Amino acid sequence: MCRPFLNGLDPDHDAGVAGLALPYGNGPAEGVNTKTMLIARQM
Repeated sequence: MCRPFLNGLDPDHDAGVAGLALPYGNGPAEGVNTKTMLIARQM
């Protein structure tokens, strides 16, 4: 059941390791995206 998901991760192994190991995150970008979507829904 998990094998297709895991096979899909194989090509991006380096990106997955970097995402878990590096202290950088995309929190600020996600916050801006969430705020933009909230404004769009209110229109």
